[in-house]
Amino acid sequence: MVLKAVWVLIGTVGVVLILIFITIWHLFKRKSIPNELRIDDASEDFVLEEPDCKEIPLKEIYAATNSFNSSNYIGQGIAGKVYKGVLSNGWHVAIKHILKDGHAETFVREITSLSHVRHPNLVTLRGYCEEEDDCFLVYELCPNGSLSEWIFGKEKCLSWVQRLEISIGSARGLWFLHAYTGGCIVHRDIKVN
Repeated sequence: MVLKAVWVLIGTVGVVLILIFITIWHLFKRKSIPNELRIDDASEDFVLEEPDCKEIPLKEIYAATNSFNSSNYIGQGIAGKVYKGVLSNGWHVAIKHILKDGHAETFVREITSLSHVRHPNLVTLRGYCEEEDDCFLVYELCPNGSLSEWIFGKEKCLSWVQRLEISIGSARGLWFLHAYTGGCIVHRDIKVN
């Protein structure tokens, strides 16, 4: 058990070091290109599917999750539980249920900062629903499950090349947020699940 924990720690440190190396390399690469020839990678990767997230009726939230059936439960975040579902338009979504009692600011912050952001390496905020005591954020569902299942799961195994590609994709998503033309977005709660 201790040996497994050591390997997990070594792998995690390795991924962090790779991310740092990629970031430093990219910064030096940008400085070596004259400003007039530089193409901003953040705007180049920007993919606008829809202009904004949409307000979704509470009835559709309940229908999508089968009234928050336990079989649709994905996990727990700081602000509330997350459920998977399918909206009436066919979108497979993850619905974060936020209780207003202490996390209303989380709801407002995520809508105002993420509703207009689109990037291939970031989960898209598709919509929201606000009721008296509850708030719901509707994100696109990652069809292959969480990164945690792939890194720490016993049934699934990633090669080091796949891990590197995931690290590079994660770094691109974070860099896009930090260099976003609409204002720098700093995500302070990055995790693999």
